[in-house]
Amino acid sequence: MEEVAQYVSPVERALVGVLLEQPVSIPRLPVALLSREQKAAELQRVAALKAMTAAYEAELVLGLADDSPDDDDPALGTPGTRSRSWKPDAELPGVSEFFPAELAMVLNCGRLAAAQLAHRAWTYREKLPGTWAALAAGALDEARAKAL
Repeated sequence: MEEVAQYVSPVERALVGVLLEQPVSIPRLPVALLSREQKAAELQRVAALKAMTAAYEAELVLGLADDSPDDDDPALGTPGTRSRSWKPDAELPGVSEFFPAELAMVLNCGRLAAAQLAHRAWTYREKLPGTWAALAAGALDEARAKAL
């Protein structure tokens, strides 16, 4: 990831900043004008979009985790060190012990929910890349991907 970041121009960074400031919106068809078959087809498209969004979310979570190395975590036995209830996550090797709490703040959810999301994203990348690819393509829904 660092290798890519060094090739990003200031113009590209500025453009990304402008795009991130835009309000979130999704294209919507006027449901009242759709036939029964068109509504069914649009529901299939929405399901694929949800899967693609889940894969994108996993990619963003992993990118944030990659930006949160455990290099600066306090060593065992020093002030601010890990406690029994706040321990490093073996399923996220090399990632700061504080990452799940930071992710929870970003997502406005609980630390456990954030940790589960991070674990799932890591599992997709490290153990189930085919599943992640199918999710990203919208060919596999998130519930089935979670089951794997």
